[in-house]
Amino acid sequence: MSTLNLPSPVVSAHWLARHLHLPELILLDGSMAMPGEPPLSEMTVQIGNARFFNINEIADKSNPLPHMMPSAEQFTEQVQKLGINNDSVVVVYDDKGIFSSARVWWMFKAMGFDNIAVLDGGLRAWMRAGYETRQDFDKQVEYPKGDFVAMHLEGYFCDAPRVMSALADPRVNVLDARSPGRFSGIEKDPRTGVRSGHMPGALNLHYANLFESEGPNEGLLLPKEALALIFKKISPNHHSLIFSCGSGVTACILALAATLIGYGEICVYDGSWVEWGQRGDCPVVYNKPQEELT
Repeated sequence: MSTLNLPSPVVSAHWLARHLHLPELILLDGSMAMPGEPPLSEMTVQIGNARFFNINEIADKSNPLPHMMPSAEQFTEQVQKLGINNDSVVVVYDDKGIFSSARVWWMFKAMGFDNIAVLDGGLRAWMRAGYETRQDFDKQVEYPKGDFVAMHLEGYFCDAPRVMSALADPRVNVLDARSPGRFSGIEKDPRTGVRSGHMPGALNLHYANLFESEGPNEGLLLPKEALALIFKKISPNHHSLIFSCGSGVTACILALAATLIGYGEICVYDGSWVEWGQRGDCPVVYNKPQEELT
């Protein structure tokens, strides 16, 4: 049983540097290649002995939507291949700051594993703090099989019918993490066959608003007090919250921030806009800009 305790769902580069040598701590690189970027196989910078958690591979491949949550059995099999045990302590980061790492964190939470945290600011914050990285590392390492067993928990992810119901429920707020331009429909959706706009009744909270935008803390999550003010402004009655985005990745950043400030009734719409925007039975509101909340 590990004696290492995570102080929070988010840890600093300094905390990670102090504990990285401990055998029970497993560091995951949850970076995600975006369109136009080099594939993960070409990544050349890594923190310590990080192990790659590939969101596009640890996913339900039978579903045509991108990186949907896999079954508990598949998650168990692939996480065991990463050498993760039930008593491991896991920290996950990505190369963009906090982006896809929040999705990895939420996936583990949904599979009954709580001993996981996100590196605040990710690889960029680590390098800015002056800590060492590795280059030209082996990306095909085989690890001793772990004993991790996933236990799928209801309520962490939801589907389109649940969101449809929530949009008509005054006790639930649906928050969309996409940019104001994409939310309003002014910007065309980048995916072919996906309509522009947003769900009727949804509110826009761009994930970028949750981070420091300049100075030495650029890319780090805002302090809890500032996050609480943002969420209070958009959801003043502390409603239950459902988070959506483009494909279920940045919605998890909102879930991470909400968890930090004490929200308990939160859920991520796994299919997000890539599903909603192409389904004919899902209503869409076009070209109604909403003042960006800050």
